[in-house]
Order: sequence, then C-alpha cells, then structure tokens
Amino acid sequence: MIYARRPKIESRINEVFKHASGVTDLWFQSEVAKYLCILMSGLLEEWCRDLVQSYSHKRAQPQIVIYITSRMDSFYNPNLEKILQLIRSFAPNIAENLEETIEPRLKDAVDSISNNRKQLAHGKDVGLTLNRAKDYFVRTKTLIEFIESKFK
Repeated sequence: MIYARRPKIESRINEVFKHASGVTDLWFQSEVAKYLCILMSGLLEEWCRDLVQSYSHKRAQPQIVIYITSRMDSFYNPNLEKILQLIRSFAPNIAENLEETIEPRLKDAVDSISNNRKQLAHGKDVGLTLNRAKDYFVRTKTLIEFIESKFK
C-alpha cells in the first residue's frame, strides 16, 4: 500500500525533534512537545485517510473511492478506538484481530496524543515533555507499522 502523506509528516516531526533536542530551556521544550503532539495527531489522521484510500482503491470502483475519500475529510483526532472503528467499517476481521493483539503501551500513546490535542485545542495546559513526546512518536510509528502489516 502507498501511504503518500506519512513520510512527509514523519520527516517534519523528526526535524522538529532534531532542532528541539539542542534546546536547554525546559519550558520551551514543553511548548515544542505540545506542537509535536498536534503534528502526531495529524500524522495519525493522514495515515488513516491513506489507509482507507489505498484499501478502497484496490477493491472498489473509482466513484466509490471518491465517495469514501470525501467521507474521510471529517475524520479528526483519532484515538485507538476511532481507528479500530474505522477499520471495522471496511475490514471487521482485521479490526477484531487488532483488538486482540495491540499492546496496551501502543494504545496508551495514541490515546494520550488524542487527549492532549483535545486539551490543547481548548486552551488547557498539558504536562508534556520532549522525551514523552518522543516516546509517543516511537510508539505511534510502531502501531502504524503493526496495523499496516495486517493489510499486506
């Protein structure tokens, strides 16, 4: 499957981590971590869109793919349950397998990204460090790769 948007967003996130790692101001690191949380949420959104588009492109007529792709425009801020609901809507057997096999630490990372993004969007502060954001990013990439492996 081709995931066109994922590499670009991951590269952007990696660049921010690279530049932020040299900063010693903990407050500024925390602010950068919040920005990275928003980018990671965007990564999950765009990856889900790519997953659905790629999956449907192989199995449906072009008009159906256009419809499905347009419906994904309203898919925002996914936590693991929303991702599984999405997968369940077109591949219930894969979703069921994922529910049984996804490690809790991967679920926690994705759910934390979603929760933090919600809090930030409503002007609330979150106690996010650069190291914690990096951990979330590593776990998110692991989750994405694990889910992608189920569609091969």
